[in-house]
Amino acid sequence: MTPTSGQPAHGAAERCSRQWWRDDLPAWGTASRADFWVGLEQPGPWGRKAITQSHLDPELGDRLEAAISELGGRLVLIRRPGRHVDEGCSTPRMVLVGAGMTQGTPWVGQVRLLDPAHLLDLLAGFSPDHRPDWLEPCAPALLVCTNAKRDRCCALEGRELVTELHGGPVGNQVWEASHLGGHRFAPTAVVLPTNQMLARLDSDLSLAALDAALSGRPLDCGAFHDRGLSHLPAEQQAIDAHARTTGVDPAGLRAETMTMPTQRASSCGAAAVPVTVWTVEEIDG
Repeated sequence: MTPTSGQPAHGAAERCSRQWWRDDLPAWGTASRADFWVGLEQPGPWGRKAITQSHLDPELGDRLEAAISELGGRLVLIRRPGRHVDEGCSTPRMVLVGAGMTQGTPWVGQVRLLDPAHLLDLLAGFSPDHRPDWLEPCAPALLVCTNAKRDRCCALEGRELVTELHGGPVGNQVWEASHLGGHRFAPTAVVLPTNQMLARLDSDLSLAALDAALSGRPLDCGAFHDRGLSHLPAEQQAIDAHARTTGVDPAGLRAETMTMPTQRASSCGAAAVPVTVWTVEEIDG
C-alpha cells in the first residue's frame, strides 16, 4: 500500500477521499472532539450507526454511548481484522480506554468483560484524569475506521490498511473501528493513548504513530496527515499540529478558517459543497 504516492487507485477517482487527496487539502483541525476514547469489542457486522446497529444490544449501546459522552468521552466499536464472525456471548470482549491527554499524562488501559453491560457499572465514578484499578496498562493501540455502511472509503482503504498491519509486528495493537468522522481522509484512525487522529494513513505512518505513542507523544506528520488531538477544540488542534511540526511556539500562532473556491463532497454520495480548511500563521509582533 503506497498512499504517499498521491495517486488514486484505478476506478476510485470519485470517492471522497481520493478527491481530497488529489487536491492536497489539509487535514489539521478536523479531529473529532473527545477528552478520552473507549473502544468496545463487538464482533459481527456493523450498520451505519454501529453502536445501535450491530449485534450489541441497541439499548445497551445507547446507554453506554450516553454515559461516556456525559463524561466527555467517545465510544466506538472495535473488532479484529478478518472475517466478521460474531462468536456470541461466551467470548469475553476487549475494552480499550485511552485518556489523560487533558492532564498531559496520557495513559491506555484494557479490560476483558464477558458481559459488556458491566462496563456501565465500571464507569460509575470514572475519571479520565487517571487510570482506574479495573484497567490493566497495555500497549498503544491504533483504531482504524472500517465502517463500510457509513462510507465506502473507510471500507476499502481502512480495511486494506488493517489487513496489511495485522500480519506484521504490531498486529495485536491494530483494530478495526466504527465511525470516527472524516471519511474524506481515509484511511483515518485514532491512536490510544495520545488520542491523535490521523489522515491518509499508510503502514509506515501507522508504525511511527504507535512508536511515538509509547512515550506519550503524538506523531509530528504535517497538515496532510495530522488531523489533530481530539481533546483540543478545532482551532487549537490546527495550531498545535503546526507548532509540533515547525517548532514554533504555539503562543505565537493563530488559526483561521478559509473557504476555498473548490467544491468537494465530505463523504461518498453526498453533494459537493465549498471546502473550508484551517490555515495557521505567525502573529506579527
